[in-house]
Amino acid sequence: MKVIALPGTLDTKGKEFRYVKDQIEKLGMKALVIHTGVFEPTFEPDVSNEDVAKAAGYDLKQLVEKKDRALATKALSEGMKALLPKLYKEGKFDGVLSFGGSGGTALVTPAMRELPLGVPKLMVSTMAGGNVSH
Repeated sequence: MKVIALPGTLDTKGKEFRYVKDQIEKLGMKALVIHTGVFEPTFEPDVSNEDVAKAAGYDLKQLVEKKDRALATKALSEGMKALLPKLYKEGKFDGVLSFGGSGGTALVTPAMRELPLGVPKLMVSTMAGGNVSH
């Protein structure tokens, strides 16, 4: 059975990620959900945001206490860059799909670039349109 890694901010876009997870499963595949947000997820992921932060040497609770979005985004992005290739090498997924705004895009796409050539990667982003003023 094919597995699609589904990393995303389950604290702010949990409803949308749950919908996509359900659609992947309806197609007969499995979703490996990775929480890249700072706060509590709206549903239980397969990989927690604590695990993502830890992969880059950060403590999630300390990141939350600092209330610094830029630092949290940097830490979780670094964690994803370390964690996503590791999970792929372990055979945990076959391709990756994510979506989001500027924060979600900044968190996940650097990790996608760390995957080998030929691994399917898809990011759906509001940033692609260029005009994000609305």
